[in-house]
Amino acid sequence: MNWHHLNTRTSRLIFTALKLILFASTLAYLYFEVWEESRFNEVYSILESRVKSHEGISILIVVFLLMLLNWGIEAQKWRVLLHRFYQIGFIKAFAATLAGNSISIWVPNRAGEYFGRLFFVTPNFRIKSILATLIGGIAQLLVTLITGGLGLMFYVYHRTGNQYFLAGTICGSLICWVVLLVLYFNLNHIAAIIPENHYGKKLRRLLSVYKEFHFKDMLKVLSYSFSRYLVFSSQFVMLLYFFGVEIKPEIAWLLVTLNYLIITAIPTSALTEIIIRGTTAHFIFSGFTTHIAGVELAAYGLWLINIVLPSIAGIFFLLSAKSKVKA
Repeated sequence: MNWHHLNTRTSRLIFTALKLILFASTLAYLYFEVWEESRFNEVYSILESRVKSHEGISILIVVFLLMLLNWGIEAQKWRVLLHRFYQIGFIKAFAATLAGNSISIWVPNRAGEYFGRLFFVTPNFRIKSILATLIGGIAQLLVTLITGGLGLMFYVYHRTGNQYFLAGTICGSLICWVVLLVLYFNLNHIAAIIPENHYGKKLRRLLSVYKEFHFKDMLKVLSYSFSRYLVFSSQFVMLLYFFGVEIKPEIAWLLVTLNYLIITAIPTSALTEIIIRGTTAHFIFSGFTTHIAGVELAAYGLWLINIVLPSIAGIFFLLSAKSKVKA
């Protein structure tokens, strides 16, 4: 009996079964979280009334185009992260990114994003790809913390008026930014601080992939992360206007940055993410506008456009991924 052939066939069957399970889980999540959710009907009814105006249609078209740009930037960022050891085309990277998103919507804190992309990378490079993808996640988090710090300063200034509290917020934010930037640009030295014991050697060997990333690579990834942040934060501001929230664009953007900062700091799961998004937006914007319903609908609408719709495409990309296994 050819055990090697049998083992490969079994691995492929497991791989296919796993994809089908993920496919079914994602569909179930989308059904119960979106179509069974009453807020979806609210968003749909307002969309139906607003698209009758040319202005409403224009905003919506731009928001949808920015959704494609948002995920396109993320796909290109992932290509940059992999290029030192693995070459992948843009279309394939885009499909992998959406597939990862389709899994991450129901995995706590969107951790499934890393797992979903593995289906599009050959087995020998999957561990490296996870470690490289983590850099992209760290860069995106860094951008969120920096911009969120600006939003926090603005919020503290306008809501408390306490100069000492504001000064402490500014100093704390600046220290936090400097420390995080230094750590980020020195990730290539992380392997050197791991002890050289039995387990340490294995970990050092894994983390040595970071040595392949130079300052220019890290700066490029950070710039992609910032560009992507500008895209989806601008979408939020546009949707606020679309749902009738009257607030100055610059103030809205600063409040949106604080909104993302708080959401990032709160552990979420599939069952609580949309609730937290709406509740956080309600809390932050309540002192700046009376149209809180519009704020919550904007938060929910952005989640539908940027997360749910790409997830629907992503589950089909996931099913089409070839069952690559180690020989």
